[in-house]
Amino acid sequence: MLSGSDSVLTCCRNGQPYVNLYSNQMYKFIMFGIGIFTTIFVMFFVYAAYKYSRIFWCATVGFSNFNEVENNIFIDSALENSESERLLILINQAKSRITNQYGIMASSPVIIVVDSQINHNRYGLGPGRQTVRAYITPWGKYLVISSRTQDIDLLAHEYCHIEIAEQLGYLVFKTKLPVWLDEGLAMQVDYREGFRIENQPINPIEINRVKTLDRSCDFFTRNGEQTNRNIIAAKAAVYEILDQHSKMSLYDLFSKVRNGKDIADAY
Repeated sequence: MLSGSDSVLTCCRNGQPYVNLYSNQMYKFIMFGIGIFTTIFVMFFVYAAYKYSRIFWCATVGFSNFNEVENNIFIDSALENSESERLLILINQAKSRITNQYGIMASSPVIIVVDSQINHNRYGLGPGRQTVRAYITPWGKYLVISSRTQDIDLLAHEYCHIEIAEQLGYLVFKTKLPVWLDEGLAMQVDYREGFRIENQPINPIEINRVKTLDRSCDFFTRNGEQTNRNIIAAKAAVYEILDQHSKMSLYDLFSKVRNGKDIADAY
């Protein structure tokens, strides 16, 4: 009969008990898994920080050196007072345009006016980019405006996206609203010359075609001319819809959608 010590010796490999070898292998496996998870997490964090850094700056603007000149309106401290007053007037004109088109507004986004080049880049209005930009998130809505803008059309357009999101709610806006409809609605308060439907008859085939473009990747193409055609067709399509529902406000339609009605059935 083997003694207890003899029994342990028979369960050894290279002088180490098998139970210890097993524990070491499990430890290495666990540490390897932790290393992989940590690497993936860090990569994801870096990607998210890069992609959503603009939203971070928007969300924390209240802790920056921007001046809050009115409730939820923050202006770059580098901007002169005369320019601040001009932009405040422009903002109110854009709001009036939306109100005249669709009715009393419900949204109250955080409005951020940037002036320095650093802040242009930080808030997503770097060189070659548009001078007004809307950010719509689950926790808030932000309208970033360059101090250089003179464009009430683009300002009203981007502000309108925010109002639509406010009326529908974030989830419905992101998951149920087709891009062509969103853009077509915003284009009703955008009078830029190149997109005026009064100057160019729109083929009904084009209108039917644009109504199939539900996703951004389909609507906004790499071909600038095609994207412009999509925008014009969407504007014409929505104009027809609003004309057919003249007795019912857009917000009434959105109320039905919020209560569960399909968007296509609502209009």
